[in-house]
Amino acid sequence: MLLRRVTEHVKQQNWFAVTIDFFIVVLGVFIGLQVANWNAARDARTDEQALILRLEADFEVITSIFDDTLEVLPTYLDATRNLVAVARGEIELPEYQLKSSAYWSQSLGRPPLRSTTYDQLVSSGDFSLIRDATLRDALVRYHQSVDRQSFLYTQTLSHLVSMADYMDIPIQLLDTDTEISFPLPKEVLDEISVDHEALKASEGAFEILLTLQFNLHRASIEQNALAGNVKAALERILE
Repeated sequence: MLLRRVTEHVKQQNWFAVTIDFFIVVLGVFIGLQVANWNAARDARTDEQALILRLEADFEVITSIFDDTLEVLPTYLDATRNLVAVARGEIELPEYQLKSSAYWSQSLGRPPLRSTTYDQLVSSGDFSLIRDATLRDALVRYHQSVDRQSFLYTQTLSHLVSMADYMDIPIQLLDTDTEISFPLPKEVLDEISVDHEALKASEGAFEILLTLQFNLHRASIEQNALAGNVKAALERILE
């Protein structure tokens, strides 16, 4: 219809009418593009809202686990400090306390936790869907800290493996999914044996372990604060 009218106006050399027809076409295209852009923007905001809610759920779990981890990490540090003092000959511990310290010195808490939603956003190239710059920055900083701590966690585990000669702890007792109460029950202590001579000869190894565990503890405190920044940004957006 419009094309036929334009053709008729050209034949009639009615240039004013042709100009009007031209602007009608341009306006129609413009409106069509704007509607498409508005629909795309609306879909993007819907996707963003869903992502915000998923991130909130991720960090509810992450901060909850941090609360538990930071509560027990001082126990692990104290256990390793006890073994360092024993290895130096500064103190002597009763057998049950020595075994308990040996057990808890092998504990590092949970490995650093990542947000699966964040990883999916980065891998899919959709991180730009998150419009809030403060939230984006908080997410990046948190996961950079996770990457650093993951390297430290692996180093500490490797060091623990190299120290296995001074004691014998059944592997099932070190399973992170196994619930072990504090203090250790007698049936657990009975399964643990400590080589006193090897322990005394391992002063340097225990000092290194104590340093690694201290750094893990400090990294966990930093990470917990960074996770808190993410939660604060999410709560502000969801208000």
